[in-house]
Amino acid sequence: VETGHIAELTTPRILIDKRDALFTFEYCMYIWARFGGNKPYDAWEANDKLAVLVSRNGGEFEEVHTITAENYVVPDSANQFIPVNVDLTQYINDEVRIRIHWECPSKAGQSMVVPYLLFPRLL
Repeated sequence: VETGHIAELTTPRILIDKRDALFTFEYCMYIWARFGGNKPYDAWEANDKLAVLVSRNGGEFEEVHTITAENYVVPDSANQFIPVNVDLTQYINDEVRIRIHWECPSKAGQSMVVPYLLFPRLL
């Protein structure tokens, strides 16, 4: 789902077992420039958020990991991917849906902040 300043990716139902309790992915965000001068999105606003949410019932999601302006990793370049690891041991033996949620309301319409996800997976 993408609405201009909110983007989400939601998995189908997944059984979390003791072998697969770590959800991991990498993200890269940059400010798009028309003639190849892309630059890293390295100055998050106070209301920017990248979150991982989990739902046991498929409808109500709870936030289990959040990255904000206070704790984001500053990228060295526009194409640097930042790793994220989320511990899901509290969901072992549950079937869950996992949602990655990106919110960037203050930049909507001003400049194009492009989020990329790489290899979301359970380990």
